[in-house]
Amino acid sequence: MGLCCSGHGAVMSETAFVFEGNAYIGKGSHSKVFRAKHKASGDVVAIKMIVKDAARHEWQHEVSVMKMLDVHPNVIELKGTYETDEFVCVVMEYASGGELFQLLIRDGAYSEEIARKFTRDTLLALEFLHNQGIVHGDLKPENLLVTSKHAQKARVKLADFSMSAIISAKRLVDKDGLTWAYCAPEVLGAADDDAPYAANSKRDMWSVGVILYIMLSAMHPFDPNGRYSKEAIVAGILTFQMVNLETMGWGDVSADAKDLIRRLLCRDPTKRLSAKEALQHPWFAHESAPTLPLQCSLRGGLNVYVRSMHARFRVCPLLHANDLCDDAYSCKEVDECGGGDCREEV
Repeated sequence: MGLCCSGHGAVMSETAFVFEGNAYIGKGSHSKVFRAKHKASGDVVAIKMIVKDAARHEWQHEVSVMKMLDVHPNVIELKGTYETDEFVCVVMEYASGGELFQLLIRDGAYSEEIARKFTRDTLLALEFLHNQGIVHGDLKPENLLVTSKHAQKARVKLADFSMSAIISAKRLVDKDGLTWAYCAPEVLGAADDDAPYAANSKRDMWSVGVILYIMLSAMHPFDPNGRYSKEAIVAGILTFQMVNLETMGWGDVSADAKDLIRRLLCRDPTKRLSAKEALQHPWFAHESAPTLPLQCSLRGGLNVYVRSMHARFRVCPLLHANDLCDDAYSCKEVDECGGGDCREEV
C-alpha cells in the first residue's frame, strides 16, 4: 500500500517518516524543505516545515489551494499534513530531478525541442490551474521542478502555491513576497509598490514568457548581463525595454519560438495569450522546434545566469524554529549552483 493511499491532503503522523542523510532541499521565507521516506511504504516525499506563528495565513492558504486541486501529472501533489509543537509540515510529492534550470545545466547541450517539451508541461499545469479558477501568482524557475536528472526523461512539475489566488474570490492580493523579476507589468504598475492587485491568470503567462526567453537565450529579457538592480529591472518591465529577439544569439532559435515569446511578453494582458491559446501555438502544433543542440555557449550562459541570481541567495542549516525567524543567524553565500539550494526570495 503506497503513501498515496493515505488520501489527498490527509492528516498524517510525524512518526510515519524518517529523515535520512543529506535530506535538506531548500528554504522559503518561513519554511525549509527536506526529503524524507515514508516508513511503511518506502515512498520518498518532500516535507515543507513551516513555522506556525510566523506564517499561519501562508501555510493555511497554500494547503487549502492544494487540497482544491485534483491530481495532475504536471503539478506537485499534496500527500498530507501533520503538526509538531513548532511546525506545520506539508507532505508533498518529491521531484527527484530538482529545479529545471539546474537540470539543463547538468545535462549539457540541450535543444529547442527540449525547451519546448518543458514549456508545454508548464502550460499544461497552468491550463489545469486556470480552468479551476486558480492563479499560481509566483511562477519562476525555482518553482518548476523535474522528475528526472535526465532532460529526455524528465517532466516538469509546478510547485509552491503560497502566492496563489482564487480568481472567483475577486479579492485583492498583496504584492509582498512576489518575485519581481518575473512579474507582469500590470502587477508592478501600481503607483504604490505595496498596493494590492486583482488576481488574473494572464500574469502567469507573462512569467512563462520570461522563463522561455531565458531557456532559449541564457539571459533575462530585462536583465541581459545579470547585474541590473531591482529598480532597473522593474523600470525595464514597466517601460518594456526588452532585448531584441533578432540580435546576436537568437540566430539558432526558430521563428515560431520567437513569435510565442512575443505573444507571451505582451504588455497588454488582454492581448496576451492564455495557457490554452499558447498550447495551440504553431511552435507546439507543427512540432517545428529544431532538434539540434542550441549554440555551445548557451549552457555556459545559463550557468552564469543562475549563478548571478543565486549570488543574491544564502544557504543556512536548520537548527531550531527560532533560526527560521532570525535574520541574524550566520549564513554563507552560494559557491556552486549544484550545492545547497536554500534561497531567499528575489
